[in-house]
Amino acid sequence: MFKTDCEFNSRAVSEFEMDESESSILQRAAREKLEALEFGVRCAGVYAASGRLEGREFVEEEASKLQESPFGREQIAAFVKAFNGNILEQGAYTLKGNYIICMLPTMLSRSPVTTVGLGDTLTAGTFLRGLELNVQA
Repeated sequence: MFKTDCEFNSRAVSEFEMDESESSILQRAAREKLEALEFGVRCAGVYAASGRLEGREFVEEEASKLQESPFGREQIAAFVKAFNGNILEQGAYTLKGNYIICMLPTMLSRSPVTTVGLGDTLTAGTFLRGLELNVQA
């Protein structure tokens, strides 16, 4: 869940009831949050599978060998239905008040080397990519 810096039309029940500029701002913010979260998920998946994080190229190469969780994919569909959410690339999001709630499936490792520190790894990867996106903006 991410708090937005923008005030959206509080009467709008869904993204479709927002004016065009509000909808565009929401979509851009959700895309950035999901991109950051996706990098964190890849970092955690690679760390579980290998016990190492040796730079971005290593993460991207090793993440491409991992499978997305089928259960997580099912939960994305349930999330979209339950919260009137929107699919965006691999994940989904919805707006509740001034919060963007995002969801992505995890990456699966057939033989994890470690599970210790996966939450920290996910958080750090998400934070790092979020900072990079803010600098690029």
